[in-house]
Amino acid sequence: TDILSLVAALPSGTARSKVRSSSSIDAVLINFGKDSVFADGSYPNHPDRAGILREALINLVPKSRLVQAANAEYAVAQADSFIYPSNSKFYSSVTTSNGSQAHLIQDVEKASELVDSTDMRTPIDVRVVYDSTNPRSKAQFEELSSRAASAGFNLIDVSSTDISETLANGAFDVFIGAQSLTGVPGNSPSALLAGFTGYADEQVGTLLSEYALAKTDVAKAAVLGKVDARLYETGYGVPLIQVPNLVIYSTKLKSFTPSPFGDSATWGYWTWTVSGK
Repeated sequence: TDILSLVAALPSGTARSKVRSSSSIDAVLINFGKDSVFADGSYPNHPDRAGILREALINLVPKSRLVQAANAEYAVAQADSFIYPSNSKFYSSVTTSNGSQAHLIQDVEKASELVDSTDMRTPIDVRVVYDSTNPRSKAQFEELSSRAASAGFNLIDVSSTDISETLANGAFDVFIGAQSLTGVPGNSPSALLAGFTGYADEQVGTLLSEYALAKTDVAKAAVLGKVDARLYETGYGVPLIQVPNLVIYSTKLKSFTPSPFGDSATWGYWTWTVSGK
């Protein structure tokens, strides 16, 4: 909002600006890696426990309220896919079948029932990492933590100004922040199995092998739709909003067209001309 105010204050006729959705989303992601409270390997004698806890945490996420809060400052697009942005031609078909509609409303009662079914001592400590300089992430953490105790979780804030080391050593259970969408040009869906969350799933691995062999965009989208559904099914996390992207450019720049996905300031440079006036 502060940056948009600065843009509005620029001398009239000197610059133009466009706000668009980028190819990244704000999301709540769960750590599947070693030592995470949500990792399958943390409960060798209770193989279903980690999955139940992941489902409980996901039910605790107040997605609708977080989307509404984000829209209070500027218009943002709700994210219902880990794969595609809302302006993709495949977005609608994927999001109607991936299970996303079951994760729009916070259900503290269901989360509590799931935690109770694990027979674990509560509250269960959950380390949440996010960039402390990001006001959206901070607000999302505070909203998530407001009802956590009622569901049997104790959310521990391990945020910092540089979270790279925490992500690298896996000293967290939940991440709140930006995640690149993998179904856009230049990004690889295989990153889903190579990210900092330690996510691993045999079915997703098989589907990504099918994706690599698919010949058409429609065939690839059909596979990625199944991947998206599997991410929801296994408790990968909850997508929240598409991260907004602001491009500012001089009126001297002619034939400028923003990137279809909003992430590149130099996309389409081959069509540009610069006015000397």
